[in-house]
Amino acid sequence: MTQRLHGGSLFLLVVWAWWWRAAGVEAGLTQLHLTVATPDGKNFTKAVDVDKESLKVLGVTQEDLEATLMQADASGKVDTGGQDIVAIITHLLAVTLAPFQEQHCPAFSTSPNSYNTSTSHLQILAQGTGAGSFALNSRWVTVPPFSGCYLRVINPHTGQVTLARYFNSQEHLLDLELPRALSDLKEGRVALLTSYHDTSGRLEGNALAVLHSLGSWAAPHLRFRDCWAWAWYVGGVTLAEALVTNPKGTSSVPPPLHLHLTLQPPNPGDRFCSGWPSGERWDKRRYFCDVYDGYSDLCSCSDPFLPSEKQEELPEDLPAVLVVAADRPRYLYRLLKQLLTQPDMTSRLVMVSVDGPHQETIRLLETLGLRYFVHAQEGTESSPRISRHVRFALFKALETFADTDKFIILEEDLRLAPDFYWFMRQTSVLLDEEEDSVYAVSAFSHLSSAHTARDLTRLVRVTYFPSCGWMTTRAFLVEILPKWPPVQVASDWDYWMGADLVRRGRELVLPEVSRTAHGGTTGSHTSSALARWYISKPLSSLPHTTLNLTAVRREAYEASLLRELQRARPLNVSDPYNLHVPLDQDGAVWVARVSMLHMEDSFAFRIIAQALGIWHADARDHHFGLWRIPYYNVIILIVGVPYSRYSSMVQTTGQIFHSTPAFHAQLLEESDKLEGMVFHQHNPDDFEDILDLKLKGKT
Repeated sequence: MTQRLHGGSLFLLVVWAWWWRAAGVEAGLTQLHLTVATPDGKNFTKAVDVDKESLKVLGVTQEDLEATLMQADASGKVDTGGQDIVAIITHLLAVTLAPFQEQHCPAFSTSPNSYNTSTSHLQILAQGTGAGSFALNSRWVTVPPFSGCYLRVINPHTGQVTLARYFNSQEHLLDLELPRALSDLKEGRVALLTSYHDTSGRLEGNALAVLHSLGSWAAPHLRFRDCWAWAWYVGGVTLAEALVTNPKGTSSVPPPLHLHLTLQPPNPGDRFCSGWPSGERWDKRRYFCDVYDGYSDLCSCSDPFLPSEKQEELPEDLPAVLVVAADRPRYLYRLLKQLLTQPDMTSRLVMVSVDGPHQETIRLLETLGLRYFVHAQEGTESSPRISRHVRFALFKALETFADTDKFIILEEDLRLAPDFYWFMRQTSVLLDEEEDSVYAVSAFSHLSSAHTARDLTRLVRVTYFPSCGWMTTRAFLVEILPKWPPVQVASDWDYWMGADLVRRGRELVLPEVSRTAHGGTTGSHTSSALARWYISKPLSSLPHTTLNLTAVRREAYEASLLRELQRARPLNVSDPYNLHVPLDQDGAVWVARVSMLHMEDSFAFRIIAQALGIWHADARDHHFGLWRIPYYNVIILIVGVPYSRYSSMVQTTGQIFHSTPAFHAQLLEESDKLEGMVFHQHNPDDFEDILDLKLKGKT
């Protein structure tokens, strides 16, 4: 006779007893005998050990569980019997994380503090309703009820949380960000990962494989609204892992999950890297890596990252680098590491401006021995606050590098190509020779995509503002800084810089293939969908490319455009969402005319750009109203008429495409679409596979 528990909920609790014996934990266990009925009328009994405290948390008794009869089908798989909820809890372990006192980050100039050992506890409570809690030494912290998972990393020598991050499963880059964060943790840390609503929506394929390779048995089985908790030693073994499944998809939530772990105190000799040299710089790194986590090789004991300190004489005209940072120190470390390993780069050329007294960011810069300034934040809205910080940073750069004429400006969340600095060094000559027509060089092109960026040597001229890493001159900064928008003006500084009032007819030089990429998922102007678009853009991978500077000089560039316009054939864009671009002749030039009454009149262009699979959020990176797009093996010229200075040259070339209300609506609809969430649900056989309850034989 099959019995149902608590309104139709069948609880299957499985605990691996070998782990308990290996960990020296015997108290609190009780043995259950779960009974499975086979189709021929015989019973199969499976003995498992469970934690008594866990039974109390779930509100079931040993007698209830042992009185429950599970049915197996002819193939030997366990039949769930039509129960409303099947809760699967594996590795339900009780853990005590050793001996901690409250720790304050030690000053870099002092010796390490010693810690007395005493008993403390670490617990995780996750609920399928969207609430969660995390406790260290019985101090419970409520985790906000959002979709996704939370990572807590603990230094087992001090009990201090060294990293706390939330990963939203609706973010487009969860599948990249979570595995990367886990791979950057310091070996020997205790890591805790908890999900209580949904982690499977975007966490698929390779990301789940990475989690599995790190030791998670449950990761491949995650489905919508499962409760999941995993604790492990970074670089070592899994301590405990629990999974409470949700078998009914969006219509139900699973019971709570409770994880309570016990550990022995670690070996004090493992706290610091014994092989690191002595000295103040290394002492700073020891303490930084003792308090913070997620910095990969900065804190590696065997192969720590060392910024290059070049002793040889460097050219006097090297551009200085200004990094504008806020409170994203792990992004900042990634950028600085890529920057400081560029050829001819040295820390003497780098200055970092931090927007506010962010302690972890400042300690990172001190650990790396870099020069920095802290900006007292101005304003409350993001745009004017960022604008005023950039203004402050540029002033400080002019003061700090008094003998420098060229300045490169970077943001903390960028990724750099191997030849980024070499690209800037080569193009710096254009700022001198073309100073009346070029005001800056940018390392990033918005129109650069896999099918529109092939020539690493080619540069283009655009009538727009710089983005994602750019360089300008001292003279230009001295000219524009007195005009900078005040704090009460809610304007983005880059849009302001792109205004003709500031540019005064001058242009920006860009590469066809970008030398920087936006590498962050968080930011004042970055959504998750936009982050996914940024990450897909091509980035140069060669360490050294000689640029074609001659072709981008004003006269040569203008002559080349005129020749292409003269031989261009009209492209039919009457139905842009069924656009056909002939690709049968390599190097062919096609031209399309789009309605553009003024610089901000962009809808007609954006519709064509969307059809071509390039940036279409606004009308960026044009040359006085003309876009030159190397589309696969041909060239497409798009001319905005009558705004463009080239309108008269194409006045008899094909029709003019206008944005109709229908096309406009379709543009907005397509632009608003996000990559669909996949709500993976459990199949009936999942539970037997997870529990490994397939019968090996019948008794």
